[in-house]
Amino acid sequence: MVGTDGEVVTVNRTYDAANRRPSAAVVGALADVKNTTPAALSLSLHDYVDADSMDRFLARNRGARVSFSMDGYSVTVTGDEVVLSIA
Repeated sequence: MVGTDGEVVTVNRTYDAANRRPSAAVVGALADVKNTTPAALSLSLHDYVDADSMDRFLARNRGARVSFSMDGYSVTVTGDEVVLSIA
């Protein structure tokens, strides 16, 4: 994920909020980056953020974003996008 010169690497994943909760999109994006399945991840999103509250907040507040750190990544979630960054 990190280039040899130490630049920040960012991965963007869009999702359809009508069919997928933001919390599920975060877990899916992290699984993609780690080249595994969501079920095979050895972490719980709930250890980093209140996923249910995040889902409700983003559903009710169009244009809002939630940011937090998780498993070495800086995570930003909007109503239709997950951005994972690592330095």
